[in-house]
Amino acid sequence: MATNKKAAPKAKKTMKKKEVKAEKNKPEKKTTNTGIRNKDDAQRALRHVPDEKRFYCHDGRILNNIYELKSALDEMHADTYNHHVTDEKNDFARWVKEVLLDDKLSNELAKCTCAKDAAVIVSERISWLQARA
Repeated sequence: MATNKKAAPKAKKTMKKKEVKAEKNKPEKKTTNTGIRNKDDAQRALRHVPDEKRFYCHDGRILNNIYELKSALDEMHADTYNHHVTDEKNDFARWVKEVLLDDKLSNELAKCTCAKDAAVIVSERISWLQARA
């Protein structure tokens, strides 16, 4: 009988080692989710951002929210847009992702090649957010 009791704990230890291995092999979970999942997220995306997170345009405009981004893109000169959007970067998409926490809009802005197209995308997203806020 003593042998059976010793065998059971060894089996448990082996099981624990397997569980630890399985945990190590799991992909890491993202600590921040920057999607719009609910009403609060939609409302947050439509609000003014804190002063330290405002967007400073090359033309001197300071953007405090998604509405001002849309307005600025509507009137933006190509030189200003091209200063912020190049093959290597897209400042608008980055700001939307990191500050407004809207992955979908960020991904769509990353595809835009001109301010007018970006303004249309932002306008559509504002409508979508307002319907959920």
